[in-house]
Amino acid sequence: MRKTEINLGIDDQQRREQNIELFKKAIYHLGRQEFDLCVSHLSEDVVCEWPYVPRPDLPDTLVGRNNVRAMFQQMEDLEYDPYNYQFDDIHELLDPNTLIAEYHAESRHRPSGKPYANRYISILRFNSDRKISLWREYLNPLPVYDTLNIEI
Repeated sequence: MRKTEINLGIDDQQRREQNIELFKKAIYHLGRQEFDLCVSHLSEDVVCEWPYVPRPDLPDTLVGRNNVRAMFQQMEDLEYDPYNYQFDDIHELLDPNTLIAEYHAESRHRPSGKPYANRYISILRFNSDRKISLWREYLNPLPVYDTLNIEI
């Protein structure tokens, strides 16, 4: 049986690398609570999903950059230190405009002094304008509940 090679082309690989860097920038700015810079990497009609909602008062889906920015502002109002995001792995897929990222973060809730740490897996899609058009983030909500003293 003859082995079939897939020629991804330099353009696809360059696109993947650009998308990875774009997401790393978005996460960097999110962690530093530079929300306007973070959302500048999102498409106007971005869809953000949290299949496991990190707080019971948050929706599991937000559509639109402005709505995501408003939700990020709520995070700032919770008085966390900036998040220290670290990437564990990035999985490149056949589609150069889709990737899966594994990362973790640490922070501290200032009012309680409690540490916060969590792991994340995100599925991301990028549009032709080099903006994130889908950000589906999986995280464990239990560390959030513990830090904020939310009863389950």
